[in-house]
Amino acid sequence: MFLRKILLLLVLLSSLSIQAGGGKLIDFLINDSGVAEMLTKNGIDAVAIPRVKRYVRNSLVALNFKNKAPTKREIQNILKNLGGSSKDIKVRKSLEVLLDKPADKVKKADVVNAINSLIYLANRHGNRGSTVLACAQCVSDVLSKNGFKFTLEEINNTSAKKVLDKILPRKPRELTNFINTKMSKNKFGDLSRVDPRMLRPEEERSLGLFLGLSEAGSKKQRELIDAIREYSTDANGTTQLIDSRNPHTFWKLFSEDMDDDVLEGWTKIIKEASAEASEKTDKQDAFYAALKKRAGDDPYMNEQLEFLKKKNCFFK
Repeated sequence: MFLRKILLLLVLLSSLSIQAGGGKLIDFLINDSGVAEMLTKNGIDAVAIPRVKRYVRNSLVALNFKNKAPTKREIQNILKNLGGSSKDIKVRKSLEVLLDKPADKVKKADVVNAINSLIYLANRHGNRGSTVLACAQCVSDVLSKNGFKFTLEEINNTSAKKVLDKILPRKPRELTNFINTKMSKNKFGDLSRVDPRMLRPEEERSLGLFLGLSEAGSKKQRELIDAIREYSTDANGTTQLIDSRNPHTFWKLFSEDMDDDVLEGWTKIIKEASAEASEKTDKQDAFYAALKKRAGDDPYMNEQLEFLKKKNCFFK
């Protein structure tokens, strides 16, 4: 038994050695140990590696139809057959080139760009409904510092999972139609009047989740959605959820799990901001004014407030 274990170990080590010497980037990204090796080799901060490994695995599983990570050949075929928008196709082709690059020729930028592209495509075309994309800068400074743009986490909230798994269409074009229909039905405004830069393709799933929760969410979720609706309504009573004049992204809050206490906290803050805005023209200033009232003279709270302003996570 001992000799068999030693023999198996030698075979595995030999396989890894061959892969390291002559493999391509794709050979490393299809398994956790390979991802960690490639990230470490290219100087990615160690503290970021466990998260990035999780995002890569979530992306691979999302793109597969078997609820498990695909093999090398399977992911190559999956990518080859992806369609979508012109941006989707451009991202896919760029990713295919990077994945085919010899591992010993790969640079840090190649690894980061490949993972960003993989997450983007999984969010747009993935079959795993309960995963949703978020902005890396707002999740982790370490991720952002290393060049990562997106995260892809699995949502555990029951209502959100129901929307993601059962209600939201999986195909990008059908998702766009869903969004347009729900925006109109629930009087959240007219997307045809919106600058395309205000809603990027990779953000559509988060918006779809928000709109789905406006009908199927819990009481606390719908209370927060009502507060966001109020914040999105101007002095004339016109509601425009996506609006360059009031460029908030509070509808993206549901891209991460929130318990009832957090939901209630956000509802109160956004309601306070709406009240502040009744005497102001700039809703963004009103939001930060409401936070400033809560911070008072507390040095730590004010430091966190300045940090929020600098990251600008809730506005475009």
